[in-house]
Amino acid sequence: VVGADINSNSIAINLLGITTTGTYTLNADSDSVLAYTPPTGGLSYSTGGCSDVSGTMNVTFIDNTKIEGTFSFTGKDVDNCATSATKTVTNGSFRCVFVN
Repeated sequence: VVGADINSNSIAINLLGITTTGTYTLNADSDSVLAYTPPTGGLSYSTGGCSDVSGTMNVTFIDNTKIEGTFSFTGKDVDNCATSATKTVTNGSFRCVFVN
């Protein structure tokens, strides 16, 4: 799932192995990833690839046709994990219809 606001801030959600409702913790060891890319592009702050990052995904509905829920996370630039620069995203929500 990829979404953007009017200013071109974008969020990407990759969910792997999530088949039921519930709360999931996402971090560098997770198969699923949350990421934020600013309008300037060039780098992405995500929960994948770097230590000291974390996120929470709350799946509130899932069936064979759609998934929806909420999320929040703090991500790092995956190309430069040594940096202390992070981005925090709060109060995110998503709804995605599956395409067969």
